[in-house]
Amino acid sequence: MSFRTARRNDGFTLLEITIVLAVVAILGLILAPSMLQFLSQSRLARAQNDVRALGDAVVDFVEDNGFHPQWADGGRSVRISLLVSPGAVGEAQPGAEGWLNTQPGQIDLISNQLVNNNPSFGGIGYPLKTALSGAGWNGPYIANMVEEDPWGNRYVINVGHLSNSIDAVEADGIQEKRAVWVLSAGPDGIFDTTYPTTNTQLLSNAAASPADISTRIQ
Repeated sequence: MSFRTARRNDGFTLLEITIVLAVVAILGLILAPSMLQFLSQSRLARAQNDVRALGDAVVDFVEDNGFHPQWADGGRSVRISLLVSPGAVGEAQPGAEGWLNTQPGQIDLISNQLVNNNPSFGGIGYPLKTALSGAGWNGPYIANMVEEDPWGNRYVINVGHLSNSIDAVEADGIQEKRAVWVLSAGPDGIFDTTYPTTNTQLLSNAAASPADISTRIQ
């Protein structure tokens, strides 16, 4: 056996291993920003798809039932202010604190209303749609259980502001409707969109913050 053949059988030298590791490290430094950008864009795309799908599901619910998701209890005495997904509550800029509503009687999980027909504070769901009734719950309106957004925070829908009136004003014919949003707080986890009140986020001035991921359903 020649010296050259024996040397090849000894495996890699320390110098060769060092060169390979250096090349791998350099490639990692070059590719890391592209990978991070890809992951960021994937999360944004998923959140945008989620809010659109949730908005469509609420619209389908209203079309079937003739009213919006509104009861948080089986006795139908507690009205919903927010529908939310699981996930961290996050933070809010001044004026957006309403998205952090912590009163459980005014909140229900999106899945309870749009997937399971099982309001969280009671076992009595909405009447089911049948051939005879022509109206009723005909879900699930979302194929799977609704999870947190890509950053681990919850999606929110201020469904309590939905109105059955087709005009720009409420059923009283006087008060202008307020915007209804499906929101993710986005990568920073902070809600920046003003929470609708009688003075803000009316249909005439509705606008979501570009820092949030949003779709408007009213």
